[in-house]
Amino acid sequence: MYVRAGGIFVDTAVLRFVVNTCTYLSNIGGVYAGAIMFNEDNHFGSLSQTTFIGNQAAVGGGGIYIRNKNLHFDFSYCVFQGNAAYIGAGVRLWSDNLFFTFSGCSFSYQFAVFGSGLMESSGNEDVTVIDCTFTHNTAVVAGGGVVITSAANRWKFIGNHYESNVAANGA
Repeated sequence: MYVRAGGIFVDTAVLRFVVNTCTYLSNIGGVYAGAIMFNEDNHFGSLSQTTFIGNQAAVGGGGIYIRNKNLHFDFSYCVFQGNAAYIGAGVRLWSDNLFFTFSGCSFSYQFAVFGSGLMESSGNEDVTVIDCTFTHNTAVVAGGGVVITSAANRWKFIGNHYESNVAANGA
């Protein structure tokens, strides 16, 4: 079992990282990131029309785990389905991630203790979630759809759909 990222582990500064029309299926990341982990200062990332199904991480980011000064990430029309992690089954954002946009993404049948679909903690500045769906996600404690745990400066939710998510606090 791997400690970090069953699929791709990015551990260096990358000026531009693009993932388009890929599938990450049943990857196991051990501690962090079932499919993809961005661990250092990645300046720009774009993930579009990419599918993450059945990926697992023991701690964070069943689908994707992003940490450390990732300046700008755009997710468009990505599918996160059936991923599992203790925190952030679909996507886990952690530490000084300055600008994130999720548009037209689907988070479904995810399982986590905290933040089944999308989990943010520790210093994210600007996050926009637009026209995304969060359905049938389960979190044991909090956030069947989304959990925000830090004093993030700007979170915008526009035109999203939340249905049949389950959590003890904040489904």
